[in-house]
Amino acid sequence: MVVKKGLFLVCLYFLLLDSKKGYGQTKSIKDFQSFSTWFEATFSQKISKKLSVQLDFQYRRRSQWSGIAVNYSQLNPVRLPTQIVFRPWIHYHSKFKLRFSLSPIGYWHNYNFATNGEKRESKELRTSCQIIHYFGTKIKFNQRVRYELRFRSGDLVDNINSFEIAGADFPISPQVSRLRYQIKCQFPLSMNSNSNRTYLSVSNELFLGLGSIVKNGDHIDQNRFGLSYGFQVYPKIKVECGYLNHWVIRKSDPQLNHCISINLIFENVGELFHGDSGAGD
Repeated sequence: MVVKKGLFLVCLYFLLLDSKKGYGQTKSIKDFQSFSTWFEATFSQKISKKLSVQLDFQYRRRSQWSGIAVNYSQLNPVRLPTQIVFRPWIHYHSKFKLRFSLSPIGYWHNYNFATNGEKRESKELRTSCQIIHYFGTKIKFNQRVRYELRFRSGDLVDNINSFEIAGADFPISPQVSRLRYQIKCQFPLSMNSNSNRTYLSVSNELFLGLGSIVKNGDHIDQNRFGLSYGFQVYPKIKVECGYLNHWVIRKSDPQLNHCISINLIFENVGELFHGDSGAGD
């Protein structure tokens, strides 16, 4: 319990400390707000009593920025592509209500649109490791700590050796790393276990940029607050829909995205095919 409270207080301290700084950025957050749609599909499969694998797919789109939009049609939350993500995981499930996870390599494809409408694409490779601690019975809680090592393409790094993959150059040494801390609560809308198919989830996640390359004022990277409604449509399939407040706190790139979040969750996907997952074909 002391560890849980300590982590929460540390994150709260840094968030409040950074919010008191005089940003004075050239970008005003009132001009860089958007309405967004974030779609995610997660496929998982247990391969032994303590091991499981997972694949995440994400696709994000957004409207034009609030300070640039000239009519309501440009505030369409699916107007512009933002990001495509593929990320595999391997999980180790401990008996102490802990899950240790590693994503050896994940792929990000990003789209950025300048004020003049010019589109710039960039790519990123990311290695991630994380620990999740679960507690609670009917009302479930978990806290997650994730560390990300990021290799980004494009003109973000100059005069550095690189390798090419997916048509882009990536630096050999990591450009930036990031620490993320999330706490989440999920509670059923019915305490009757026989009809417990719907639930609500509330979460908050704080991002900290690490390393000497991170600019002053950018160490508190972003914060994500989420509220979603979940429904189990099939014993191994769940759908979660809700609102995500994506606040980018970085001094160099402040923005606020109001996101419609849609998540499809497929658990033990091999069992959806009545024991024949096609793995031996």
